[in-house]
Amino acid sequence: MSPRRGGLILAGVLWLASVVLLAGGLSLPTVTFFTLASPLEVYSSLGGVRSLWSDGNGVLATVVFGFSVVLPTVKLVLLARALAGARTSPRDATREAATLDLLRTLGKWSMLDVFLVAAFVGGIRLGLASATSRAGIHVFTLAVLLSMVCAIVLQRALAPGRPATPTAPPASGGPRGVARLLALASAALLAAALASPVLCVSRGAVFRTDFAPLPSAVQLWLEREHGVALELLVFVCVLPALRAVLALGAAFGPVTWRRRLDGWCERADEWAMLEVFALALLIVRVKFDELATTRLYAGYPLVLAAAACALADGLLRRRRLRAD
Repeated sequence: MSPRRGGLILAGVLWLASVVLLAGGLSLPTVTFFTLASPLEVYSSLGGVRSLWSDGNGVLATVVFGFSVVLPTVKLVLLARALAGARTSPRDATREAATLDLLRTLGKWSMLDVFLVAAFVGGIRLGLASATSRAGIHVFTLAVLLSMVCAIVLQRALAPGRPATPTAPPASGGPRGVARLLALASAALLAAALASPVLCVSRGAVFRTDFAPLPSAVQLWLEREHGVALELLVFVCVLPALRAVLALGAAFGPVTWRRRLDGWCERADEWAMLEVFALALLIVRVKFDELATTRLYAGYPLVLAAAACALADGLLRRRRLRAD
């Protein structure tokens, strides 16, 4: 069996698994909310959208529906079209590469609902109220991640290997100097953002929760919310930190390493989800206003700034890789 055929078969299996898991993830319960003042409430992904809409938050409901339902569905449709075309006839390599690059860039935004649940469960610890994650959110997470892997496998099967490219030129100001500043700023802001409270949720003068990415992930793990803790830790803490280290290595490391580190950093950008987490926090802050007093803390601008620096650095890196 040729590598191309094997890659297409694997991509097909991943696609089918993603379809099944996405259907389950959208319909199964994702979070349970309990308060002494009201009966137990169970939400699915679609139920959460309906709740936002019925509460008068039509814009947020549309955003969540677009990222959590429309985007993953459209992505699977485009992957199916690419798979079907690859099996029947040779495809235009430029067109396929552009489509799959777009899918890989947008794929992580489907994780918005995951971070909504993580922030909801982590923020609602107010004594008289609590939230617990359910199986649906973990099934949904697996569906999104498998579809991201499917896009990678399919792209490699359609265009195996990359031609050798020259080593990036030495840095001495100009774009490389900007890249160094962005890498330093991104790393410093990220280090501060991960440990800083980003959201304060309080109820009266007694109950209060400060939600910070890294400490809250650890706390969730200790409270046996292993799934959401792992999702928060890996995609908001560990992978953005790894991406920052790779960016620093590419900016300041030996010239002979820079091309490879640039490539690794570009791949890490696909999985580091700080900007998705930032949008989820904004939506949760609005939703929490119905339950408690909420404020975005100083850590939130740090998250936004770290994500913006990483995005700008990634854009410069992609331009540099394409130009080499």
